[in-house]
Amino acid sequence: MSLRAACLLVVLGVPPWAAWEPALDPPACAPPNLFADVPETNPYCRWIEELAARGVVIGCGANPPRFCPSAPVTREQMAVFIGVTLGLSLYGP
Repeated sequence: MSLRAACLLVVLGVPPWAAWEPALDPPACAPPNLFADVPETNPYCRWIEELAARGVVIGCGANPPRFCPSAPVTREQMAVFIGVTLGLSLYGP
């Protein structure tokens, strides 16, 4: 599972015993969408928009904003997805 869109489910798909939002169920997407390449018919749309609203993902391009849901995910990108989602900090308090 190396596609950007699918990796977001890994970030949000925590086990039910996890302390943070075990029953997360983002609302369905409706136009206008945040990213031009993620229509509301995309099965990952609601998850992508949820993490965008949280500031975890910002997309891969602008004018128009794009997410690139089929692009591969690097280790560095996945580390950021997980770290920001869990509120981890590498340096400082």
